Amino acid sequence: MPTTSPQAPSQVHQTEHAILFEIATEKDSLILVKMIERFAHESGLGASFSLSADVLKSMLNQADNPLRAILIYPTLKNAPENESQPTQSPLPHQPIGFILLSTDWATFIGQQVLHLQDIWIEPEWRGKGIGEQAMTYLQQYAKEHGYARIQWECAEENVAGQRFYRRIGGVQKGGWQTFELPTP
Repeated sequence: MPTTSPQAPSQVHQTEHAILFEIATEKDSLILVKMIERFAHESGLGASFSLSADVLKSMLNQADNPLRAILIYPTLKNAPENESQPTQSPLPHQPIGFILLSTDWATFIGQQVLHLQDIWIEPEWRGKGIGEQAMTYLQQYAKEHGYARIQWECAEENVAGQRFYRRIGGVQKGGWQTFELPTP
């Protein structure tokens, strides 16, 4: 049975196509919050963005936190040539995207599921198979950690995202609508 928070591997995971996935730590909070802000603006939700690097840092530092962030990096050989690269690290200095995960409970099957909160890739890196690699990585991760499945939501207007999810084998579940209720 999986733990209550999605524990990502502590080491860097390299895919066969030279993309690296690395669990984010508190040191990554500033770059991650900047990418999340760009994602919010790109999604038309920039006006509601209020996440601070300090809040994200605190969340990433909590051992029992159900939120996990994974940074996506190209390997040095795939990074744009005009960027200076650190010589001491196999990673370029800038991630090209992120994945945010949490866990959820599937009542009818009595198991935990991995919930994909968000996946975002820098626009100039889209269309290069990185999203597919990320979803393959998540499938392997979910299987290794005993999650029953991966589930997520996709905005109705995100037609490109819906096409992508169907292409990789995602199944749209009907009959449910998402609601939210603010706290007083």
